Amino acid sequence: MSCKRNGTILAEALVAALILTSTTILIMMTVRYYHVQRQQEEAQIMAVKQTYKQELRSWLKEKHSP
Repeated sequence: MSCKRNGTILAEALVAALILTSTTILIMMTVRYYHVQRQQEEAQIMAVKQTYKQELRSWLKEKHSP
């Protein structure tokens, strides 16, 4: 009987370890996904800012040129 009980405890421990590992991997993948998404959004914002700065400079040059 003791061997069967030890086998059950081992199986439960393995299932718990699998659940913990799967959950950890899922959390890490989620964090990575949102980190990459945020970096892409920040890059898009910087590109838009650069475009507006360039357009503003061009407009100001046109306004102040004789």
